[in-house]
Amino acid sequence: MENFFKMNKYNVKKKLFVVSAICFVVCMAVLPQKAQAQSILQFWKAMPDSILPYLDSNKRAELMDYANMGVRAEVKNLLNEKVTLDTLTSDFTKITLSEGHTMQIKRLPVENEDSVFCVVRTFGTDNPESTINIYHADWSKRSKIEFDPQQITEQIVSKENINQEKMNLDKYVPVIAAYLDAHSDEMTLKVSYLLLSKEEKQLLKDKEMQLNVKWNGKIFN
Repeated sequence: MENFFKMNKYNVKKKLFVVSAICFVVCMAVLPQKAQAQSILQFWKAMPDSILPYLDSNKRAELMDYANMGVRAEVKNLLNEKVTLDTLTSDFTKITLSEGHTMQIKRLPVENEDSVFCVVRTFGTDNPESTINIYHADWSKRSKIEFDPQQITEQIVSKENINQEKMNLDKYVPVIAAYLDAHSDEMTLKVSYLLLSKEEKQLLKDKEMQLNVKWNGKIFN
């Protein structure tokens, strides 16, 4: 009888060990899939066609496939315009969608939830202007980020010690272009002004009208 109980105890321990091992293997198999689902690659491929109607899911997948193969990542969109993938890392990508239109995507950390994705679309060349939106992994919009151009100008003027009286920047409408950093959670805001005179352009020639802001888990500040 004593041997019987010893055998049963041994069998129970053996079964518990086997079950634990199976659970560990399953968990290890699931975790990488979850991480992969949050990658820039998967986020890009999951983009709704309504975001970029002239670049369908097949073209988007083709662009990433070229990048993964190490060849020039370039396709033609439905308007027969060239689309180029300029940069791709594990948490950042930059795509030139057409002349004067770029998209940057950056994965950002947030507390108590999965990471979110900052999508910056920039339009124009001489005086580029950006829209900044934060999305969840399923492309549902979390928030829209807007900066007051006048406040940004005042901060830059003060920081760079620019003579605002000579510049007389108040009479011009500033526009902001945003540039995400591929290697950090920072973003650079560059300000340009429409219809500057030649003298004012010369005064700004040696001054970079830009300000760096950092993601704090909720906003850039």
